[in-house]
Amino acid sequence: FAERMKLLRETLSDISRNIFAKVWGNEKEFQSFLAVVEHLNLSAVDDSHGKGIVNAALVYAQRPDARRLLTFDEWSRKGVRIKKGSQGINIFIPSTGEKAGKRTTFFNPTKVWDVEQTTAQFRPVRIELTDLEVATCILNAMDFNVDINDELPDGVDACYIPGTNEVRIRDGQSQEAVRTSLLIECGHYLLAKSKDYVRSPETNFVAYTSAYLLSLHFGLGMEPPPQEAFPPTIDSPGKIKEILASTLSVSTRVCASMEKVLDKGFLRQESQDEDMEP
Repeated sequence: FAERMKLLRETLSDISRNIFAKVWGNEKEFQSFLAVVEHLNLSAVDDSHGKGIVNAALVYAQRPDARRLLTFDEWSRKGVRIKKGSQGINIFIPSTGEKAGKRTTFFNPTKVWDVEQTTAQFRPVRIELTDLEVATCILNAMDFNVDINDELPDGVDACYIPGTNEVRIRDGQSQEAVRTSLLIECGHYLLAKSKDYVRSPETNFVAYTSAYLLSLHFGLGMEPPPQEAFPPTIDSPGKIKEILASTLSVSTRVCASMEKVLDKGFLRQESQDEDMEP
């Protein structure tokens, strides 16, 4: 059994590395891959498995339209049956145990089934916001200041300044452009908390891609990163995985902060206040 599990773990790792290499720099493939990342992470049901960038690659390779993944036993406990002939999806599921006397997290290869492969009824709940609502939510979720002015270099619409902890946004932009700028600079704001942060092609790519994932999550449009935006020096699957994991981490953290604001009903309160104005 141990040998079989080791072989399966190696096989799944190879599959994920191949997917990273396949989607990197390919605009169409990367866009499809990011949709899987968003479904399994930002929009996932609480009990669903498949979180993480490696699992996103595995699901992309096996069943890219998956939305809710549970094991056979977990579906059975819910009184749900797996449809005849349905092929399970191999992913990694974390579990805790002891190793050398210390509590450790293990990632074990496990077979799961998507909700569409079962008799369960499932309608994913989408959070849809306007550009203005996203911008308002960000301003209440983050602790940086925003300065709207024209004192930005040509071709630069927004920039996070770590020294003053502010986001500068060019005046006169549309609500969509402001929303996009704020989401991107949220990424730089979080990345800047690292001691070795430098605004570079790599951090620009992470921040932009994170903004794209968040735009997908909130039902808004945004162009995926064009091929020329991919950091040119990144060519190994391991480094690609690292960048994608950073992108997922940033988007997840921004999303969690924004949803805390939404849970408090701030936007609903704003709407009520507006309705009471004469």
